Amino acid sequence: MPHDKLREQIARILDWEDGHAGFDSAVKGLAPALRGRVPPGLPYSAWQLVEHIRLTQADILEFCRAPHYEEKAWPKAYWPDGAEPPSAKAWDESIAAFPTYRLLDPAWTTF
Repeated sequence: MPHDKLREQIARILDWEDGHAGFDSAVKGLAPALRGRVPPGLPYSAWQLVEHIRLTQADILEFCRAPHYEEKAWPKAYWPDGAEPPSAKAWDESIAAFPTYRLLDPAWTTF
């Protein structure tokens, strides 16, 4: 596939953690009581950020792959409804879904 090198380069950039905490490291072990808490001086909880990143990443991938992509409503479609995850299962599912949007599957045609 002609874009394998580009796909590999993007994957390396996303996995590089020398200059920042990667997604997996940032969410690993976050206490359930803190997932929905908005820290003082910040606008969003960890849940809101995690779900926003997941929703946005999925939308970007869909935009790249779907010839008849339909734009979603901003900002409603890109943010969860509340500061707290609706359940521990919702948190776990959001975390588990995140890596599936990283374009590592060579069967995904994006160019």
